[in-house]
Amino acid sequence: MQPLYPTWQVAAAVCCLVVLFVPGGDACTNYIVSPGASVDGSAQISYAADSGNLYGSLGYYPAADHTTGAKRALYDWDSGNYLGEIPEAPHTYNVVGNSNEFQLTITETTFGGLSQFSSQKGALLDYGSLIWVTLQRAKNASEAITVMDELMQRYGYASNGESFSVGDPNEVWIMEIMSKGNGELGSVWVAQKIPDGYVCGHANQARIRTFKQNDPETSRFAPDVIDFARRQGLYNGTDADFSFSDTFDPVSFLGGRMAEIRVWNFFRQVSEDPNFGNKYLDYVKGVDLTNRFPLYIKSKRKIAVNDTFWFMRSHFEDTYFDMRKDVGSGQWTSAYRARPLFWKNSKGVSYHNERPIGVQQTAWNLVAQMRSWMPDTIGTIVWFAVDGTSHSVHVPFYSTISSISDSWKDEGIQHVDDTKQSSKVNFKSAWWVTNMVANLVYNRYDDMNPVVQNKIIQVEAGYFEDVKAMDAHMLHLLRQGTPKSDIVAQLTSFSNTRGDQIVDDWLDFWKSLFFTFRDYDVVTMSVPKTKMDHPWPHAAENGYPMAWNDVVADNTGDHYKVPTSFTYSKEDQQKLKILSGKGV
Repeated sequence: MQPLYPTWQVAAAVCCLVVLFVPGGDACTNYIVSPGASVDGSAQISYAADSGNLYGSLGYYPAADHTTGAKRALYDWDSGNYLGEIPEAPHTYNVVGNSNEFQLTITETTFGGLSQFSSQKGALLDYGSLIWVTLQRAKNASEAITVMDELMQRYGYASNGESFSVGDPNEVWIMEIMSKGNGELGSVWVAQKIPDGYVCGHANQARIRTFKQNDPETSRFAPDVIDFARRQGLYNGTDADFSFSDTFDPVSFLGGRMAEIRVWNFFRQVSEDPNFGNKYLDYVKGVDLTNRFPLYIKSKRKIAVNDTFWFMRSHFEDTYFDMRKDVGSGQWTSAYRARPLFWKNSKGVSYHNERPIGVQQTAWNLVAQMRSWMPDTIGTIVWFAVDGTSHSVHVPFYSTISSISDSWKDEGIQHVDDTKQSSKVNFKSAWWVTNMVANLVYNRYDDMNPVVQNKIIQVEAGYFEDVKAMDAHMLHLLRQGTPKSDIVAQLTSFSNTRGDQIVDDWLDFWKSLFFTFRDYDVVTMSVPKTKMDHPWPHAAENGYPMAWNDVVADNTGDHYKVPTSFTYSKEDQQKLKILSGKGV
């Protein structure tokens, strides 16, 4: 069984993809855990999608055979615009979310990079299409990198700079790609293998700098990546000194403070160097952009899947960037801020919010757990959640299942009576009911955040036990020679049953939260003293936290101050009770 609480007590996380043909988002984060850095020897890739434009749902492509001459239509994932079509593969693999039936996982974050390469006329593959086409055609990480390269060079690359996490049960890579722009079809790229026992991460800033150029087992790259930079007038140094990140995505204040900070928050908690956080603090403040931290670090301890969940839930608690500690956190010391990310005061001075992993506009998040000791049929679990990382439950979906529950797939977001509209709340949708719970938390953070997170711990602990039992049962059936189709049918029922049940349970949970925390009170049911009693609920008026009372008092002077001559007589106490709506 996985540990139930965050190993390091603080959290952090991941970024954007899994929905079919709905507008995409760019603000993503991935954490990468090599097999040797995990508790059970699994490879882990986490991923979260920050976009208020997105609805969270679990994408699915069934395995299929295709006739000679069949075509695959391609759409830009961010805009939904039709890009064209390419020949379909004779056979394509089963894909659930960002993992396929052979335990290959591919996720991404957008870094953008130099604007002159942000478009490519005639290109057919954007970053979303590149992921899903590759997942349908490749069986492992090495093969996936080859397929991605071949696709881009043949059909063009229609996106700007992207970082990809590419992993299978045995190895994990980071691959960074830059379009060649309108002058030349295709892309340039570099891929680095994460050494076993090490962890990596990326969050909208290119991270690969110099790289080995004579060791294809650990470092791969487009043959013309350096020459292309020279032809574009971007680089004139030696091959050995060439830095992909510094050339195509030079780090700025935004790259340090808003992007690299998410990786720093993960690294500082697992680094063997106890001073890691302080050593690179000025870098992620955006003050010293020259002191960049390594692409990957060795983890001081083994990381469980549950730990990765909690890294994803971070708001920079107890660090320099903790937003709960200033007046902007409001009455309930919220870790959240209203967007936009950058804002101005009445004098026109620009300010910014921090950008933690846990943000309210996330559409979905996941952790793919790839397990080398398991047969591929039951090997990878996509622990998938919708909405913000901090207040959502990860449901275990095996990557070989043959269908997705209506409450989790794209159509499940729509209103049941109007499938053309996604503007109506659907109580049978995982995304909607998770949003409902989270939005209650934002308004009463101090009171409600612990309640919701404790509920998440309880539910996910049950899932860990369920998966353990299901794994054992499936292994037993496989040893008995049970057909794969029967195994897949049971896995599909297992995942979808839990997916449907959590939607119902979370709706009930929302109702209980609404009952308890309504009208600025904390409401409990009174216990009857006799069988004949029918007491009303008890609504405790706990008021604001003391720190906020001090803020109000300091900012209003004597406006609300009770006269010192007021004595609170017995009669006044009774009247106050009446005035407060408590009756007599």
